[in-house]
Amino acid sequence: MWDEGDTVFKSMMGLAALAGLGACNLNPMQMVGGPCRYETSIVEAKVVEQVEHGVVVDTPEGHLYVSFDDLTDRPATGETVRLERKRILEGTCTPDIVRQVG
Repeated sequence: MWDEGDTVFKSMMGLAALAGLGACNLNPMQMVGGPCRYETSIVEAKVVEQVEHGVVVDTPEGHLYVSFDDLTDRPATGETVRLERKRILEGTCTPDIVRQVG
């Protein structure tokens, strides 16, 4: 009924399926590209321009885009906002994370 070729084929398919399961990330809490380490700083930034989905701010280190999603309100041009900035030091996660605080 079964020949030796079928048995070998089924064995190979079974091993391939097990290898595929082993490659899955079974820890849903682990970040993609992680683990990552960030340097966090708080900066005061002046809004210099309104753009379609956010604002451009002037920080002590230069201009920076901040999405409206990362702001608690929509600051006017010329207004100063307080931002938390996280810059990646280690890993391959999001390299720069900015959000309004305070």
